[in-house]
Amino acid sequence: DSAGIYIFSELRDHFKGLEDSRTLILDELLRIVKPEIREIYFCTPSPVLGVHIRLGDFVNIQEALSIHWYVEQILFIRKIVSAEIPVTIFSDGHKNQLEEILKIPNVSWFDSGNPLIDLLVMSKSKFLVGNGKSSYFAWASFLGDIPSLSQDGQSLRNWNLHNSDIPRIDASSVESITRIVKDLWKISR
Repeated sequence: DSAGIYIFSELRDHFKGLEDSRTLILDELLRIVKPEIREIYFCTPSPVLGVHIRLGDFVNIQEALSIHWYVEQILFIRKIVSAEIPVTIFSDGHKNQLEEILKIPNVSWFDSGNPLIDLLVMSKSKFLVGNGKSSYFAWASFLGDIPSLSQDGQSLRNWNLHNSDIPRIDASSVESITRIVKDLWKISR
């Protein structure tokens, strides 16, 4: 309305219509959080490859992706660039659930204990991998305007994030993944 107040009653259109306000939304979010959160956001280096592994509230086995799928994506992306690029894991899971992926060299777990801090730092990633059914993953991709990869059939397009020039692809698009990852690796070196 004219006072600049918006009332949300449902998420029917998800991010549709918000793309042009992405910077404003991120800036306002950073403005209203506690100073300690803002400081962590600005002082934490941007992850090269952020991987969001949603486990905690995805009780239905159909919704959670196997840890093995994430391992495959990390190894595939590293093969594309012929380098052991650093990977930062963001997850609501427990350490024992993440053991397989944390054993991979140059993989670390960012676990601040605060989901908002984790989301904000994840949104600084150069490239994201995650579950396209996760609104948390969608928010990180949206806030950071980040190229993102999700499993076949779980594209972030379902969240209306396809209007951006930023690629958000699913794992079936090997050629797109290869091109995007190579370009990003050149930029981030």
